[in-house]
Amino acid sequence: MTSAQILQLTGSILLLIAFLLAQSSSIATTSPSYLILNWVGSGLLAGGLALAMQIGVVLEVIWSAASLISLVRLLAPPCREAHRHQFSPQGTTNTERETPC
Repeated sequence: MTSAQILQLTGSILLLIAFLLAQSSSIATTSPSYLILNWVGSGLLAGGLALAMQIGVVLEVIWSAASLISLVRLLAPPCREAHRHQFSPQGTTNTERETPC
């Protein structure tokens, strides 16, 4: 078994585990565990396909990127764009942003 095949098999197994866990309602498709399994699994599968010089690598790279983006969004602190309006004695309004997004 070549290293490309080992990567492809390992990646496929991780993707299958994520799928089976989601189908059995053991984990949510929006959980970090599911997204990590998808990200690592598709990344390994992409690496194996790249080593074997197969065109399917494009799809796996997209899958991996989508999983990583979802994971980062899930784990990143929420961005709250809060505005405070302060009124001056002259009746004009000053707007301040607390957290830039």
